[in-house]
Amino acid sequence: MSHWKKRRRTKAGRIAVSPFFFLLLALFAAVDRQRLLFPILSAAALHEAGHLAVLRLVGGQIEQFTLTPFGGELIDAWYIDDYIHRQVESAKFL
Repeated sequence: MSHWKKRRRTKAGRIAVSPFFFLLLALFAAVDRQRLLFPILSAAALHEAGHLAVLRLVGGQIEQFTLTPFGGELIDAWYIDDYIHRQVESAKFL
């Protein structure tokens, strides 16, 4: 992980925020005359929450969440191949 990311440990995993995220946020807030910052951030948070919900539904755990100017990045503690392997093992009757 890069040295410029601010890290915080939670039960779900690490949260890292790029300072460039705050720079872009400040820039957007300065030029946002239509007051779209809150709706856009809310939509992005809801989008990332959907990824988190699906990952939890299939038994995954979050290792790290990183906020960058280009969006959020969820890193899970296991790979999708593990999930597929577990599904195949549970369906041995085929």
